Amino acid sequence: MEGAGGVEGAAVAAGRSAGTGRMAEHVDALGRWGAALYAVCPERVGILRADARTALRAWADHLSAGSEDAEAGDAARGRAERAVRRFREAAADLG
Repeated sequence: MEGAGGVEGAAVAAGRSAGTGRMAEHVDALGRWGAALYAVCPERVGILRADARTALRAWADHLSAGSEDAEAGDAARGRAERAVRRFREAAADLG
């Protein structure tokens, strides 16, 4: 018999799984845009896009693994946030 905590935990895990799936879809889309970015943007923007995609993929992989290592999760999230910020700033500087 599953207690309320088990049901709650399952709901959290299901929400995390759905969120991770959406995150992975967006990371894949970011990868598909890479060639177009290199064609119309300075190389630096393309490189920063690739860095952001790699960091986001690592964070998504960590989440999908269901790891309970909060410190590693925070580190992956921090790397992803910094990489995305650098990519956005470089892209915003273009226009």
